[in-house]
Amino acid sequence: MAKRMTDEEQRARGNAARRARYAADPEPARARARAWQAANPEHIKAYRAANRERDKARGKARYEANRERNNAASRAWRAANPEQVKANNRAWRAANPEQVKAVQRIYQAANSERRNDQARAWRAANLERARTAGRVHYLHKRHGLTPEAWAAMWQSQDGLCYLCDEPLAGTKKIAVDHDHDCCPRDASCRRCRRGLAHNKCNTLIGQAGDDPERLRLIADNLEAAKARVAAQPPADEELVLFELP
Repeated sequence: MAKRMTDEEQRARGNAARRARYAADPEPARARARAWQAANPEHIKAYRAANRERDKARGKARYEANRERNNAASRAWRAANPEQVKANNRAWRAANPEQVKAVQRIYQAANSERRNDQARAWRAANLERARTAGRVHYLHKRHGLTPEAWAAMWQSQDGLCYLCDEPLAGTKKIAVDHDHDCCPRDASCRRCRRGLAHNKCNTLIGQAGDDPERLRLIADNLEAAKARVAAQPPADEELVLFELP
């Protein structure tokens, strides 16, 4: 007479048979599982809530047991799908801007010295690129100008200072002159922007309070003073300022 199996043995035998059927053809079992889950969402929700801690522990255990294999698979997938990785990263950053900022702040605080050293080394090795990048950043931040808009202003002025009509090329610093009644110093907008100028020309009109009448008066008085000086006797002749009695 055959020995009767215990409940545990019967359960183990049934589980082994189910695993064998699943390994041979997993799709029917998956379809049944999906159908059952779709028909019993409340049961699934209650089960997960009741077993959340256990499932977390199991998940951590599986992760630790398969970390190297999972990491290798992830690296292989990323290497084979670079465009999808970039798209996923862009989508995640767009959907989580606050989390991105928080991560950036943490990283910057933890690596400030290293980042500063890297920035200084790159600037020293790429001085012209750094200057160009700094100028582009300044123009965009302060004046809302793109490189294309700057080039359009330059071309519209034929590369000349709009104040003195002298070439701007070769000038160390070129100013974006604007109406200070609209925007503060070192900033401008499309409405108040007047043109590109030599820095010394921009400083000149700024010292005169951007007042054309004052500048004309200064020019007239300077012209008269120069004419008066030119009419004086040569330096080797005695110049009598006052006649003493």
